[in-house]
Formats: sequence, structure tokens, C-alpha cells
Amino acid sequence: MRKVMQWQYLILWFCVLIMAGCVSGGRGRSVGRMIETTHVNDIQEGQSKEQIRAWFGKPYATGFSDEKDDQGRPLAESWIYTYGWSNLSSSKSQALTVVFDSEGKVISSSFNEKNE
Repeated sequence: MRKVMQWQYLILWFCVLIMAGCVSGGRGRSVGRMIETTHVNDIQEGQSKEQIRAWFGKPYATGFSDEKDDQGRPLAESWIYTYGWSNLSSSKSQALTVVFDSEGKVISSSFNEKNE
């Protein structure tokens, strides 16, 4: 009889946790870190990685071009900052990509933001 009661409590707690998860789902789910947009329009060619990191922090992901310079370094490195949030009725997404040359200087950037 005691073992049956333990299972009932276990099932009850499992149900409580499932319901708590469903309730919190209404607040939405997110991926990445929200991008502070204050300096997005300040990004210019020739700026250093250090300046970009100071403004936006560590990138969510990085990538390298397959092409190499004379010293074997990738011709381009991309830093990607991304954020996404959604719940049942709305969503928000942000994406910032900054591309650096082999010297670590900005050669291009793009920013997209969407609210629905």
C-alpha cells in the first residue's frame, strides 16, 4: 500500500511540473541574447574586432571563408549575433552580421530586426 502512495505522489508531482511548464510557455521562448541596437549604425569599415566586441559582446556564432590570404589566414571572418523570441501570439527576431578581413578590420555589416 505504501508503494502505491509513493507512485501517486510521483505522478502528482510530474503533473504539477508539466502544468507549470505549460503555464510558463505563455511567456515565450528565446534563443540567443537581445542585441543592443545603440551602436548598430555606428559600425564602419576599418573598425577593429575589439571595438565590435566592446559594443556587442561575444558573438553567438563565428564563421570563416574558405579562401586564404598569402599567410594562410582566412580572407574573411564573420561574427553573428542573433536573438529570437516567440510565444503563441507574437515574435521578435534580430540578426547582426559583421564581416572582418584577414587583418581583423570590419569590411561589412548587416542588421535585420522583425517584430510580429
